[in-house]
Amino acid sequence: MNIVIWIKNLFFPKKCVVCNKLIEYKNFRGYLCNNCASDIPFIEGKVCKKCGLPLKVGDVCEKCMKRTFAFEYGFSAFTYDTVRKSIFRFKYSGVKNDGVGMAKLMEIFIRQNYSDLIDDINLIIPVPIHIKKLKSRGFNQADILARNLAEFLGKDYSSNTISRVKNTAPQNSLNYKERARNISDAFEFNKSIDVEDKSILIIDDIFTTGSTINECARLLMMNGAKAVYFYTFSIA
Repeated sequence: MNIVIWIKNLFFPKKCVVCNKLIEYKNFRGYLCNNCASDIPFIEGKVCKKCGLPLKVGDVCEKCMKRTFAFEYGFSAFTYDTVRKSIFRFKYSGVKNDGVGMAKLMEIFIRQNYSDLIDDINLIIPVPIHIKKLKSRGFNQADILARNLAEFLGKDYSSNTISRVKNTAPQNSLNYKERARNISDAFEFNKSIDVEDKSILIIDDIFTTGSTINECARLLMMNGAKAVYFYTFSIA
């Protein structure tokens, strides 16, 4: 290892956007360690036709059987357990550049598994966060993923189609019904954006109960969207 590579590894350590392990610059393949680059642990096999949750049997998961959603369907590239450490680093350690690598993996996955949908999509948007959280974190992780994915796919992108007008309580400790109540009236549609007869892809980092994405999809459909789909980096 030469001195330049040694200094880079020491002061600017790179971590795999999948497993979060350190990557040496001399072995650097985009944003992946050698192990993940040789066998990317994408979701494979049978998944729920509505939310994309991996299934052992059946076509629709138990949770989706009991609910009605405004979106057509959605999917995720990874299970949350696979990429949990990397998502935490991306969101809470300010490593915004990881989002570019994550979006590149999302591009690979959608091209491999949902190529027909790509042609139908007219607009890609992120799940918005409240201005207070944006100021605190410094960025919206979904915005970085959506912006880069739109560029990779050659699709139109909008960051302000929907805004979050209510600073809601954290969702991670709430069940589905509590989450739905928590985000009620939390979002606002931007009337200056034309979504009439458009197929829209909503992007976020994690899919859990779907309440947040569903609320965004509901607003889009109310304002004339033809269809709404979602795509997240991971599903819990």
